[in-house]
Amino acid sequence: MSNATTLLQGVTEDHSSYNQKADSQTAGALSFPREGSPRCHSLWLSVDRVLATVLFTDIVGSTEKAAALGDRSWRHLLEAHDATVRRNLTCFRGREVKTTRDGSLATFDVPARGVRCACANADEIKPLGIEIRAGLHAGECEMIGDAVYGIAVCTGARVAALAGSGEILVSETVRDLLAGSGLRFRDRGIQNLKGIPGEWRIFAARREEQDPGPLSEVRRANTDAQGAKLRRRCSSLAQSLGLTQTGRRPQV
Repeated sequence: MSNATTLLQGVTEDHSSYNQKADSQTAGALSFPREGSPRCHSLWLSVDRVLATVLFTDIVGSTEKAAALGDRSWRHLLEAHDATVRRNLTCFRGREVKTTRDGSLATFDVPARGVRCACANADEIKPLGIEIRAGLHAGECEMIGDAVYGIAVCTGARVAALAGSGEILVSETVRDLLAGSGLRFRDRGIQNLKGIPGEWRIFAARREEQDPGPLSEVRRANTDAQGAKLRRRCSSLAQSLGLTQTGRRPQV
């Protein structure tokens, strides 16, 4: 089971609990509240429906790598992974919604930032000896507190579940929204997404050909410097863990 699926199950369970609570709060009502009434206002006040891009990521083969490394070394590796993910979320103005120990769900107000964030994560995490996969979709989501719900979230998780090692997949919706952005994609064909009606055309980000986006010279210099520092730290950590660039311990 992928971590995107695990995150999706958590979101679904949270949504189910929310619906049960809402049902209990309105049980016994004989009619819908009158539009504009205080009761109607209170029912909708906590739900904010917004257009957002959702990004799911998870570490490929995390269970096997954790077993091979042992608890302490795996924990250090995850700390380096989490630091990279959160630094890039800050850089690309994303919002962390939920995490497992080896996966994450984040939202962005602009899809280009989400794709560039996913690409940056994949490139900067690889020197640690691990790889991630990611999936993105854009649509209307319900924001309730710090949580995010809706069919768009479920779709993003299913897109991520199709991704291979180091791959960034997006729905056709995301690809179409990014026309003129400088981001390039490879057609992965029509796919069925488990539990999602219809057929979906999926695209893979062509990371080696990406336009870096409208970064200023100062920001680009700062980003390059931070990236170089992170790569040195990742290389040092990988060496201390006895990992090769493929994430395996060298044969003795």
